[in-house]
Order: sequence, then C-alpha cells, then structure tokens
Amino acid sequence: MEFSIRIAYKRPSTDVNWWKSSKDYENYMEKTYDDTGKRLSVAREGEDTLERTVTTVWKDQESFFEFKTDAIVNTRLTESAEYRDANGIEKTRVENKEGFFD
Repeated sequence: MEFSIRIAYKRPSTDVNWWKSSKDYENYMEKTYDDTGKRLSVAREGEDTLERTVTTVWKDQESFFEFKTDAIVNTRLTESAEYRDANGIEKTRVENKEGFFD
C-alpha cells in the first residue's frame, strides 16, 4: 500500500535559499529509489514563498523505512538539518496519512 510523507518548512525570509541536494545525491536517489519503483513521486510547493511543503509518495512503508535507514540518505539528512539550523529554517510539520509524527 502506498505511503506518503508530507514535510513543511518555514524560512525567515525569501533571501534565505532552501536547501538543495547535490546532483550526485539526486542521481543516487533516482537510481536507488525511483528506477526501482520504491519512490513514486516527490512534489514541492512554495519554492518562492516563506513556507515550503514537500510531499513524497513511496511504494509502501517498507520502502520508506529502507530510505530512512540508508547511510547515504542519513548523511544528506544531517547536512540539510545543519543548513536549516544555520539559516533559521524551521521544520514545522511532518505527517503521513495516519497523522503527525516527528
């Protein structure tokens, strides 16, 4: 059964750039999760506003947990969290179909 995650972020001003993953990381995600059918889609809303929402749909919860335990992904998640902290970007909400978590 499909599993979706929606994360909301808020930045202090539009002068602060949103975190952008490297091309190498994007290629890794495509090869490891998109091409294998584990990640079905990613939608980003609010790229030019103070609030941004990223919704990712996974094939199933198992695919999502594989992603969450991936060492390369965890390195990137740490880097993005450090960037957010350094630039005043708040992670305001994380939810799935069952409700909020995190």
